[in-house]
Amino acid sequence: MKDFSIVIAHRGSPMGLWLTIQASEMQLQQTDITREYIVVSNGMPESGDTANHMKSLERGGLLAHYSHRDDAMSPPSARNFGVKYATGKYLCFFDNHCLPLENYFARAKADFEHFGMDALHSAHKYDAWDTTRYHYTLKLNRNFWANETQEPQHNLKPYPIAMGGHGGFFVKADTFREVGGYWDGFQGYAGEEPYFDLKLALLDKQNYIDPRIVHIHYVGERGYARHYSDDFCRNMMMSANIIGGEKWLYKVFESLSQSTRVGSSQTPMYDLLIQAEERSRARAAWLASIRKRTLDEQLEYFVQKQIAH
Repeated sequence: MKDFSIVIAHRGSPMGLWLTIQASEMQLQQTDITREYIVVSNGMPESGDTANHMKSLERGGLLAHYSHRDDAMSPPSARNFGVKYATGKYLCFFDNHCLPLENYFARAKADFEHFGMDALHSAHKYDAWDTTRYHYTLKLNRNFWANETQEPQHNLKPYPIAMGGHGGFFVKADTFREVGGYWDGFQGYAGEEPYFDLKLALLDKQNYIDPRIVHIHYVGERGYARHYSDDFCRNMMMSANIIGGEKWLYKVFESLSQSTRVGSSQTPMYDLLIQAEERSRARAAWLASIRKRTLDEQLEYFVQKQIAH
C-alpha cells in the first residue's frame, strides 16, 4: 500500500498540472514517502503536453491512473472517479493549480500518525507573498458558504476545525469510502466543500488543519462559470438541504433571492429551489438516517468542543 494517493482533477492549462506535480515531487523526493498520482482530465480537448507528461509520469512508476474526457465533470465527481483507482492509505486532493510548499507531505503523514484525525486541511496563500489563510468561519445563513480566516488558533499547532478547503487537503482513504465520498449530484462549481466537511462532522469524524502545511492556490480566470451561476445557486441549496434539511434550504434560498449578485443566474430562483429540493431529496434522507445529530445541534457541539468554526 502506498502512503499517499495524490488525486488531481485537471481542467485547464497543462502547465498548471505540470507545476502541481513537479512541486509535489520536489517535496517528496528527499523522503521515504511512497505515492501514486491519479489524474482525471476533463472539460476541454486533451492537450498533447498533458498526454506526454502522463507518459513521463508512467515511466517514472508514479502514475496509477490517467483518464480524459472532453465533457466537463464537476470537481467532486472527478474526485470520486479518481478515488476508484487509489491504493494509498491517505488521499491527497489537489486542484491542478496548487503548489504545495515545504514539508507538505512529511508533516501531513506525521500529523495523521500522531493525532489520528480523519481529514487534514492545509492552509493556503493566493501568491507566495500573500497572507496565509487558515480554517473557514461558517456563515451558513449566507449562501451556505464560509469566510477564510487569517488568524490561526493554538500558536500554529494542528487544531480541529468544522470546515476548510480551497484546493488541497488530505483524508484517510478508509474514511472517505466509509462516509460515501462526495455526492455526484453537484453540477459545475460550488457546494462540495460544505457538503463534505460538515458531513464528516455530522458523522463524528475528526477534521483538522495544520497551519504549517501550506499550498499556493491560483485564483485567475478558470474558463467556467463560478459564483452566482445557476449551478452555484442550485448546488448551495442542495448542500444546505442535505446537511441541514428544509429549514436550511430555505435560509439559503432567501439569502440568494435577496442578493444583488445573482444576475448571472439565468433561471428564476424559485425554479432553482424546486430543482435543488428534488435532486437532493434522496441524499438528504440518507444522511438524516445515519447522522449523529442535526446541523443545529452540530453548531452547538462545535462550541462545546471548541472546534474552530
